[in-house]
Amino acid sequence: MRFITTLILIIFGLGGSQISQAQKLNKQIDKSQKAAISSSPFEAAKGMYTGLTQNRKIRPQYLTIIDSLRKEFTQDTILLTENYDFICIGCPSDFIQIQVREIYITLRYNYDIRAFERKNQKITKLFFDESRYHLSDIQELRNEISENDNWNKNPEKYGTENCLDGGHTFYTVLYPDKKVTSMYMRCWMNKETRNQTSEGNNNP
Repeated sequence: MRFITTLILIIFGLGGSQISQAQKLNKQIDKSQKAAISSSPFEAAKGMYTGLTQNRKIRPQYLTIIDSLRKEFTQDTILLTENYDFICIGCPSDFIQIQVREIYITLRYNYDIRAFERKNQKITKLFFDESRYHLSDIQELRNEISENDNWNKNPEKYGTENCLDGGHTFYTVLYPDKKVTSMYMRCWMNKETRNQTSEGNNNP
């Protein structure tokens, strides 16, 4: 009887520990994203606090995936992308991307069944997914992250808020040393578009 009691305590203790770790990570991500709002040059960022509050409630649904990847790839950074619908003010993120090495996981919220639908993919070295869609934002951020820790200090380097469509996106990097950093983006622009815009502005 004593052995069984001890075993039950261990099991529930481990479960409690996992929940505690998930709660801690959720708070870390939330704090990092709020800091990204505070430092963002984009005016639209200020309207995202309610969305973050809502997303903190649903994020545990996919934190288990992140936790599993962190345990498997202990020396790798994990890139988490949380996308918000532009016209749904105060709503949580409805499209999630998780990437590490060649692993690319997407979760899209299905409003009919009120749950995320998960898709597991492998991306190529040139960052094309299995549908041949080029993940240019993830590719560029991966290069930036590998070169320096200040990848998130100048969001205007990557995009703009002078756009009529698109959504709101938080890019969050989870480092092997448990550090978490984030960046808010209104509308991402790939390098080619940014270069063309820059050339047009420079021409008289």
